[in-house]
Amino acid sequence: MNEPSSSINCLTVVDVRDYTQSYKDSDHESVHIPVGYLKRYFHEVPGGEVHIIASNFLERNISIRFFRRRGFNVTGYTLTDCACR
Repeated sequence: MNEPSSSINCLTVVDVRDYTQSYKDSDHESVHIPVGYLKRYFHEVPGGEVHIIASNFLERNISIRFFRRRGFNVTGYTLTDCACR
């Protein structure tokens, strides 16, 4: 059965790393907006669910708070430069 498209939630991957870091791991399906440009370009991110790609905890925290304040549902994040276990 086909469901109406309005009931399907889209997950958008948003890469908030600096351009010099994100071009190496370029994913054509993600939206690239560095943290410093979020305020100007967040309207390019379709509403709904968002997954954040950040290079460190500071970028992660800032971007998650930013998107939640604007009504986005942040479903998760990925840290690329983390020395986590």
